[in-house]
Amino acid sequence: MNRIINIIVVVIIVAIVIAIGVGTSIYAKNNIPSAKSDIDFNIDMSKWKYDKENNVFYQIGVKYCENSSKSENETMSIYVPGEYFKDTKNDDETYTCVLNESGEKSGHKASETPVIIPIDTNINISQKPHKEYNYSSISAYMDLGYICIWAGTQGMDTDKTNYSIEEYNSAVIDAITDLKAVVTYYRFNGDVLPGDTEKIISFGINEGGTKSAVFGASGDSDLYYSRLVSIGAVTENKEGKSISNSVNGTMCYGPVMNMELEDSSLAWNVGQYIDKTDDEEPSETENRATEFAEYINDMKLKSEDGTLLYLNETKDGIYTKGTFYNYILNDVEKALNDFLHNTKFPYTNKNSITYGSALDYINFLNKDGEWITYDENINNAKIKSLKDFALNCKNTTKEGFNLTSSNAYNPLYYLSSKYKGYGSSYISRYWNICIEVDNNHKDFSSEEILKIVLEKNEDVRKIKYNILWGKEYSNEEKTKMAVQELKLWIESCGITSNDKIKWLQRIYKEQK
Repeated sequence: MNRIINIIVVVIIVAIVIAIGVGTSIYAKNNIPSAKSDIDFNIDMSKWKYDKENNVFYQIGVKYCENSSKSENETMSIYVPGEYFKDTKNDDETYTCVLNESGEKSGHKASETPVIIPIDTNINISQKPHKEYNYSSISAYMDLGYICIWAGTQGMDTDKTNYSIEEYNSAVIDAITDLKAVVTYYRFNGDVLPGDTEKIISFGINEGGTKSAVFGASGDSDLYYSRLVSIGAVTENKEGKSISNSVNGTMCYGPVMNMELEDSSLAWNVGQYIDKTDDEEPSETENRATEFAEYINDMKLKSEDGTLLYLNETKDGIYTKGTFYNYILNDVEKALNDFLHNTKFPYTNKNSITYGSALDYINFLNKDGEWITYDENINNAKIKSLKDFALNCKNTTKEGFNLTSSNAYNPLYYLSSKYKGYGSSYISRYWNICIEVDNNHKDFSSEEILKIVLEKNEDVRKIKYNILWGKEYSNEEKTKMAVQELKLWIESCGITSNDKIKWLQRIYKEQK
């Protein structure tokens, strides 16, 4: 009898997959652009330009949504290694291209190479589209044999500080909407464009890392549907089946995870030590630190080994004991020890200070009082407390951002069972998160929570989490490092095509 039931369930699931098309979301709606649309979503393959010196084909200013005229930012540029096309030169210095099925670059075949979408902009600021060709801006991706999509997106024009919460909400959510529209446009043209359209990877740098996290968590979420319709995004393929707007790989390099808890996490991890007052009544910082502790205890987070992570109320400090506290402290120590083990001494930092040995570096950190104990024989350091770490490495509490109150922009809404949105999206299967733990303007607790939640999510196949210590690079240096890290990560985790069968099975069971 059980066997018969199992067979029936499998048949039903297969029927669902056939009905909606494998690789699409059961939450996606039907949205064919209207007959009056002035945009043809079929990319014009006769309009490619060619950089002969570097062997790159490209199109700039491609409209990816019907109503792009409402925002001059809503165009994309596509960059393709020359090996992936067979071309015919036109009379106007453009080229007509078709796929070169046998083309290879850096070990990647034309039909199998990943498609990378870089995001490098402040959280609420628009990402400007490329107006002209500049090989240096995309050379790293071309050298690796990837397809690169640079997406212009909506958002605020300037990083002003007096914006309203409504302006902020709209700016950040519109940007994610545009990125989703870029994905569906590229998949719509997947029969003529190179790259595996089920290996689309969002690659966020700095504050763009936050957008990348939301992008990766919110695939095919209903919360974005009305906005996709409003900009005239293509949501059905040429066979009339829904197109998924999800990505399968998500990289967040140096993110600023300004989610709902950012101000309170900053207050708990940093502010309560630096903003200490002698007032009898709790300060605003202390109240926010308490809010964060209550949030952590309500989340019922668990580490990889199943340990419940919680915070205990204490007399000395706001909730400065418990397994979550120990978890954070251990990760900070790991970052420091990784730095000591992987750094070749003598080492010169960005301020041109040279340290002859690891011991010299530790002695420098302890110059105002010992807060790190160091065993030179095994090259291992231990940090006394998070308070000591904050007082020595965090010289400002930097006022938090005006945070969006929308669930649409909170990756945890989709990833954690604490929220109603859990299971309502197709989340990225592969994640790479890299943070700068000793950056004195940033907190990292929210990134830690993101990692913990991802580790326990049954749909995530692989997570790479790096905590950098002492590596305050310029944006240019960080971008170069991040691209190299992107390459190593893609190779190590073997990102595969989207597989929604397991997700559909779970959704079906929940519906029953």
